[in-house]
Amino acid sequence: MEGLSAGVPIVATRTGAIPEMMSNTSIIIPPRDSKSLVRAILKLRTDPAFAQKMSDAGRERVRSYDRAKMADRFHRLYDSLHAKKEVSPSPALVSN
Repeated sequence: MEGLSAGVPIVATRTGAIPEMMSNTSIIIPPRDSKSLVRAILKLRTDPAFAQKMSDAGRERVRSYDRAKMADRFHRLYDSLHAKKEVSPSPALVSN
């Protein structure tokens, strides 16, 4: 996230939650694929417009993680869960 907030175009590997977090803001490559890494770096170095597009998208993504916005989202989520009058447990959690 620090790189995105600094406007640095990112090359990231397709592992864990990285693809979801970095979608449309970074070039995502397979893990341990040095050829894809080289291609991605060259793309950023030789296509300044594309690199700028990734930079702008990254900065915009970071804005969506603003602490106040995140706190508000959690507050609304908890309120919506609290507002539900009847919550039935999952059948998998009920022992017979």
